[in-house]
Amino acid sequence: MIELLVKRLETLVHRLDGNHPSFPLIEKELTLKASGLYGENSLDYHLYFLRKDYDRLNGLHLQRDEYYFQMDCLLISGARLILIEVKHMAGKLIYEHDSHQLVQKGNGVERAYPEPLIQVKRQSFQLKNWLKKWKLPSIPLENYVVFTHPSANLSSDHPHVFRSEYLPFELNHLLENHTWTVWTKQAQQLFHLKCKENHHTLDYIVFEKFNVHKDQLKKGVLCNSCTLKLPVIGRGSQTSINCLLKIAEMPSNCP
Repeated sequence: MIELLVKRLETLVHRLDGNHPSFPLIEKELTLKASGLYGENSLDYHLYFLRKDYDRLNGLHLQRDEYYFQMDCLLISGARLILIEVKHMAGKLIYEHDSHQLVQKGNGVERAYPEPLIQVKRQSFQLKNWLKKWKLPSIPLENYVVFTHPSANLSSDHPHVFRSEYLPFELNHLLENHTWTVWTKQAQQLFHLKCKENHHTLDYIVFEKFNVHKDQLKKGVLCNSCTLKLPVIGRGSQTSINCLLKIAEMPSNCP
């Protein structure tokens, strides 16, 4: 789901004029989402070591009342739902639960980020209320924040905030110690169905969020070589007029 958003942002960057006032914001959004996608893909390897009791949904985007909420990774079993917030960050990372802050240090720079555990707990609260809307039975929800970057040097004082390679051991241990079933197979199937029916694509981001109109996008096949991403000059061509002129100006290598 997030992969589709990254592709749409990439297309927008290629087809929108670089002088558009929102262009720097779109590039920044693309960098953030691409990093998030890489983090989610990195998590796939570790989730392979999970017991097969879990189903998984990535990038689920639901609406509760007038607000939307998105979950990086949602694991589903008959015993519980597990929300996982994925962070793909490098450098020295310090998470302090008592002070509710995440600090990143690197290259002589210190930067504070929003509290990630509160973020995933907020998603959990919204999901609980969304479940009530569809009259699904109440089920325990667990919240985790995992860091996927191989160069992350994480210091955390909370048992649900850790590096991603520890995740399968934590969740398998959870399964072994809590074996009772809350949701029947029918309830799980209903949940999957309602998620599929109510998932919202994130197309609105690339147009409404950045105030971009479709008529501002470059149309047609774009040049593969041109840094300006100009339209090609004719059917069957792969080159813009800008690149053709540069080629014509190049000295000949012929004797």
